[in-house]
Amino acid sequence: MNTPNFSSILDAQASTIEPPKNLPAGSYVCVVNGRHETGESSQKKTPYVRFELKPTEAIDVDQEDLEEAGGFGDKSIRADFYLTVPYRLREFLEHCGIEAEGRTLREMLDDAPGQTVVATIRQESANDGSNRIFTRLSRTSPYNE
Repeated sequence: MNTPNFSSILDAQASTIEPPKNLPAGSYVCVVNGRHETGESSQKKTPYVRFELKPTEAIDVDQEDLEEAGGFGDKSIRADFYLTVPYRLREFLEHCGIEAEGRTLREMLDDAPGQTVVATIRQESANDGSNRIFTRLSRTSPYNE
């Protein structure tokens, strides 16, 4: 992993600094990157399990849009599963190829790192009145080579 050179960042012309470009909407083959993390939403304090999905292949994505976004690079897709609807977490883990029969969700979570899944993302406008666009996971499905 490259460590940023803070001096060169702080010495850059501020007007030339742009936000990173989002991955375009569509479906991607992804690998679950590392272990999950847990947390709670900032507004309603709803507990969740979060995974980082690293795209490795675009399925139905406009290639020009992907190139314009800088390719995959260090981009990732955040996958949050709120524990108030646990079937979505179970479904995601099953899409990762993890057997559910006779196991708890906690046991299944341990098998997630390194698994492959298809992630479909969409673009969503910020609801704070700004012009920001966020990438959101809309669904997952099993990866069938």
